[in-house]
Amino acid sequence: MDGKKRQQINQIAESARAAFKLASPVDVMKAVEMLGGRIEQSKSEHEATISKADGGTFVVRLDSSKPVVRRTFSLAHELGHLILHMGFGREKWRESGDYEESFARSGWSEEEYEANEFAAAFLMPRYEFREFAATHDVKAVAEHFGVSVDAALTRGRWLGVYPWT
Repeated sequence: MDGKKRQQINQIAESARAAFKLASPVDVMKAVEMLGGRIEQSKSEHEATISKADGGTFVVRLDSSKPVVRRTFSLAHELGHLILHMGFGREKWRESGDYEESFARSGWSEEEYEANEFAAAFLMPRYEFREFAATHDVKAVAEHFGVSVDAALTRGRWLGVYPWT
């Protein structure tokens, strides 16, 4: 994914977060409910999946055996697929065939990278991240945003806050 695409995804994620009036740490379950979706949690072979449901809604299925911070990121990741790849909120959302009907969190496709970028930007907006990280260690940053240390470290690296070494 090039820098321009990354910038676009960050803007979309931050706009969505602002529209929901969500503060850190983001209540991603609340965002799903606000969009009319539902969440099902059970032990599963996939960490997370999202699919269209009847009546123009959607369902996210999460693997309940994963830690809360991982499920939070996975849920935000699936929202990324919903908004970026499934056409949610667009006129053709209800029509099949125009967009993907479902996604499972797995693999390393361009769509997976884009959904990860959306999740990171949705949970850890760049300006707030930079400001908070300037005076706190990565563990405190992770706790502030309700994500894993690995997620905070990766976000910080992409934002130029932490080195890649």
